[in-house]
Amino acid sequence: MRATLGRPQRLGPLRQRRQRASAIVALVGHACGADDTASPSANSASSVAASSIDAASTSTIEPPPVPDSTPPSSQIEAVAGSLDAAELGAPYLGGLTFDWPQNCAVPVLEEVLKSSKTATLQYNLGLRAEGQNLIVSFDDLVVTTFDGSPVPAGMGEAVRSLFALPSFLVGTDGTVLDVIGMAALIGQIEATAADSDFEVAPELAGLLKETVANKYWGSWVGMWATWEVFDDANEIGESELPVSGGVAVSDVEMNSLGSTDDSLVALRGTITLDGADFTVALRGTLPTVISTVSAAETSAISGQRVIVVEVVIDPTTLQPSSAFTSIDVDLTLDGETSSELEERRWTFDWTACA
Repeated sequence: MRATLGRPQRLGPLRQRRQRASAIVALVGHACGADDTASPSANSASSVAASSIDAASTSTIEPPPVPDSTPPSSQIEAVAGSLDAAELGAPYLGGLTFDWPQNCAVPVLEEVLKSSKTATLQYNLGLRAEGQNLIVSFDDLVVTTFDGSPVPAGMGEAVRSLFALPSFLVGTDGTVLDVIGMAALIGQIEATAADSDFEVAPELAGLLKETVANKYWGSWVGMWATWEVFDDANEIGESELPVSGGVAVSDVEMNSLGSTDDSLVALRGTITLDGADFTVALRGTLPTVISTVSAAETSAISGQRVIVVEVVIDPTTLQPSSAFTSIDVDLTLDGETSSELEERRWTFDWTACA
């Protein structure tokens, strides 16, 4: 099956350019269509990240240090990596239906790798009916470790505020209708910016809003709800991203990996943006987010961005047992290559909603 998908990230000259490339690559994963994960049949320019690690890098809008020559390496085990392929049953073929419960709470453990920093979070997903729709909120958030160390006593509230996330209004089909509480998130970013006069531009605010939904809900549910059905174990498609001056096309591969003994299924989606389409996406999105980046400069950039999303999930409700996403970006500017790897893994406990 092949589908065309579409719906509604002071110095010398050389080092300065290398830092500039590093700053751009940190945004590429979010500014070049990460909305694909929210919905593989979705097209929009996506975003700058919304967790505390993301917010910290976004709020400063300053180039990070010159990257180490060693490429980033995975530190979080993917969902499929935690499964014994020999114990999986046949790949699941059939429909994917959204049917989450209401008026209960789901404890979640989240592991994050971003900009070579790690964090572990715990929170409850509050599920509350809003007419026929569902409001999903992040409640009782606690950051237990940051960069491998426990969060010191007395610092919990300050750290927690950096990781605070807004709520999702989710429709009956499993797609996000709205993100509620963005003003507080944007206010936090502006308050913690290195430049006291920094303000989030409307274009950046829009991308931030998309990022929150894409990186979280898109990985958990959105990607699968909009794919709707697996007719074959391995399916391919493409996602068209309209941008200023053209359309960037990402290749999409969807895999049904197998079934577990408890009626769950393991699924994987891979979205690749490279070649001329990578440049088209950069040229059409980055200058609207970073005013100091010119269209001419983006034309000189080459690279690729690969997003991988994996879940172990109930196909009859789209309630995930675990989920994983990675965004891997390689970018070359003036002969210098920068890399950025972001990974997140979530583990869900649905006991209270049974």
